[in-house]
Amino acid sequence: MKSRIVAAILAFVFSFIGAHNFYLGKTGKGVLCILFCWTYIPTLMSFFDAIRFLVMSDADFDREYNSSSAPVLANQNQVAPLQTTQAQNVTINLGSELQKLQETAKRSSSDEKCYIEQIEALSELHKKGILTDEEFSQKKQDLLS
Repeated sequence: MKSRIVAAILAFVFSFIGAHNFYLGKTGKGVLCILFCWTYIPTLMSFFDAIRFLVMSDADFDREYNSSSAPVLANQNQVAPLQTTQAQNVTINLGSELQKLQETAKRSSSDEKCYIEQIEALSELHKKGILTDEEFSQKKQDLLS
């Protein structure tokens, strides 16, 4: 993740070659600064860039130069929203699949054809990775006994 302070320092110290442009991923602009360093135009532009970096807020700098990076969390103990959503979806899916299985077991506990359907439903849950090998064999044994 790029820092606005580092970019400002590079713009002040190496203003004549536009080093801050390379740091910020603007390679084309950096090459132009090197090609025209003898005109002092890159030095003047870098000076204004350095002032802009120092005045700019961290949020504005991140939005402009760190937008392609991963989302920045204010507190490292927080979980990114995408990860939370995925975990909730897994929990909801697991709950609904097990509920369907329990309803199937209640509907027809004495019918042999129902046992086959229940075992097939267990097998589907096992294939989807919702049930582990142990859980699958234990639930299958419970149905057969």
